[in-house]
Amino acid sequence: MEAAERYVDYMGGAEEVITKARKSFNEGDYRWVAQVMNHVVLSDPENIQARALLADTYEQLGYQAESGPWRNFYLTGAFELRHGLPGGFPGKMSKGMVQGIPLENLFQALAVRLNGPKAEGKHFVINLFFTDREDPYLLTVENAVLHAFRDRQDAHPMVKLSLSSLDFKYLMAGLMTAADLISEGRLVVEGDLTKLVEFTGLLDQFDPFFPIVTPRKG
Repeated sequence: MEAAERYVDYMGGAEEVITKARKSFNEGDYRWVAQVMNHVVLSDPENIQARALLADTYEQLGYQAESGPWRNFYLTGAFELRHGLPGGFPGKMSKGMVQGIPLENLFQALAVRLNGPKAEGKHFVINLFFTDREDPYLLTVENAVLHAFRDRQDAHPMVKLSLSSLDFKYLMAGLMTAADLISEGRLVVEGDLTKLVEFTGLLDQFDPFFPIVTPRKG
């Protein structure tokens, strides 16, 4: 945003940029208009004239795009400028979707979801024993990085979980809680259960509704 403010200042201010951009828009120079008006919107997100012109520009680029994904990007940007972020509730993974995720991919996703600043200085050693598989896993968090080691167990884990690999997926996806699994006899916990609770608290839940052409808030 600081760079956008400096660009607009160098170009003579928002009103001057908008006036020149309208002329370029009428000439069909949509890519150039999008580039310069993006600076104006980022420097002044509440500028109605700038948002409207940039939305019109993205709409024209969307109509001209031969690529389906690019058309969607442009038209989504135009919608955001005119109406704000789309409403609704974040989509939640179904049990069917979770069932199809390979275990290795799940561990990779957990590593991405680990909140680095929250995990700073934290240390976890968790043994995972899957009742439907022959290969146990060792899950560790150290130096704010999550690692999963196949066919390994620690001699002195903080906590050991015994459950099916599918129930572990449900647990990590938030489709079931540890309390529910324990009460149903599908999860056996040995060691400090609070470590499991603390570990899951370090995993971010990403918001799928984020701005793509306007500044993020906060």
